Amino acid sequence: MARAAPCKTCQRLRLYLTVALPLVAMIYLQPDGAVRLATWLPSPTVIGWGIIVVGVVGFALKLRAWRRGGDT
Repeated sequence: MARAAPCKTCQRLRLYLTVALPLVAMIYLQPDGAVRLATWLPSPTVIGWGIIVVGVVGFALKLRAWRRGGDT
């Protein structure tokens, strides 16, 4: 019996957990590689601003498409 493909929300959740759980484990265990990687990453403030900018741009694009009557 063939199983139905998971919905988009389930796929996103699986991707999120696939990325998030190893990161949480690295924070807890703090292996040398993770500590070295942390020195290359931007500060939390820069990451936060990046998330805000991406969200605002995404919202603006969807709003523009909606106002033009397009499908989003």
